[in-house]
Amino acid sequence: MSAPKPPKRPRIFYGWYIIGLSGASAIFAGTTSQAFFGVFLKPIEDDTGWTRASIAGAVTFATFVGGGIAFFIGRLADRYGPRVLMTIGVVIYAAGYAGMLFVTQVWQLYIAFFLARMASLQFLAGVVPRTTAVNWFRRMRGRALGFQTMAMPLGGAILASVAGALIASGMPWRTVLAVFGLGALALLAIPMPLIMRRQPEDMGLLPDGDIAVLSDDDSAVQARNRGGESSWTLKRTLHTKTMWLIVWGSLLQTMASGGIAFHMTAHFQESGLSTQVAASGASAFLLGGALSSTLWGFLTERYDERLLVVTASAVAMALAFWGSIVADPVSVIIFAALYGATTRGEGALVMMMLAAYYGRRSFGAISGFANTFTMMGLGTGPFLYAWLYGLRGEYEIIFNTSGVIMAIATILMWLAKRPSDKPEVESGPEQGQAASASAE
Repeated sequence: MSAPKPPKRPRIFYGWYIIGLSGASAIFAGTTSQAFFGVFLKPIEDDTGWTRASIAGAVTFATFVGGGIAFFIGRLADRYGPRVLMTIGVVIYAAGYAGMLFVTQVWQLYIAFFLARMASLQFLAGVVPRTTAVNWFRRMRGRALGFQTMAMPLGGAILASVAGALIASGMPWRTVLAVFGLGALALLAIPMPLIMRRQPEDMGLLPDGDIAVLSDDDSAVQARNRGGESSWTLKRTLHTKTMWLIVWGSLLQTMASGGIAFHMTAHFQESGLSTQVAASGASAFLLGGALSSTLWGFLTERYDERLLVVTASAVAMALAFWGSIVADPVSVIIFAALYGATTRGEGALVMMMLAAYYGRRSFGAISGFANTFTMMGLGTGPFLYAWLYGLRGEYEIIFNTSGVIMAIATILMWLAKRPSDKPEVESGPEQGQAASASAE
């Protein structure tokens, strides 16, 4: 009797369709980043007369409250996946930015931006698609997360320039934001439930598109294809010093980078540069983060994630001290691009670090917990720096404070070594499915 033929590998692994669609949603999510919304800071000030601190408060409120639910969304991502959750996120995002058309009071700005920001951070570019990428990829996880992470700053970079041009042409800032919200709804609401799936095992596939070798012992085959990946629950990670070093280091890093990202466009404008050049600086920041994310992802497949995080953080620290004195167009673009490449890259690397240390079993809950601290830092930065600017009326204190904070974050990440307490090892897709349904 002839031996059975092994199954054919599909020309394109379905996981890449997942990454492509989640990347498209992250492009629109980029319109809620600090750097992008910073393009609207001066137009909102001039149109409404609201103080800078009150406008920055909308970012802080949205980031705090939206980030505070990351842990709960992560648990839902482990259990239900992206199909329903990301579709809901598109609708919420569109409602938030379409609601900008009716904003006349500052509290209304808070609510509208909260809806868009929360949907972006958790459903469109945060814990839900990130958990999905970790589930669909193992050997190529770094590049998959890199491609996915690239989309949000890339979208912000492109759309920040578009927004700057539309505002310069005379279009009201409310209308510009509404256009982005309704555009996402029109393009994503239908394909999202048709394409997105939770994990490859739900479709009879294995991570990375691997083909199982036929064997009498199917469990042994599964073990070989899964590669013996470590399987941690959230409860176990919270008993490791490494987890707490990562979350506090990430909080400080995003506090520093988010504060600069929000204020740098206004800094460039008040240095005598045009609105279009200042908006180009914001685009360079986001574009640098976008392009570097893929590079960082490939590097994690060859080098230790912790060393890459520390390197990115140390370079960002040096750039922060330099940022307060850049005043010409060329220096603005160079600074913004490099700062985006390091700070946005570090954020992607932290998620890769968590996946490498703790596996995919409860990655949604684990990354969601860590993301709560990240959002605390991201929300604190813009408001804290607006308060510091109000005290001194200068940007030097903002950039120097960021440099000091980044130095502390670098030390914490250096100390966050791979945990030595080895948990159970996943033996196959069935175990992974059962575990995800009861993730800690």
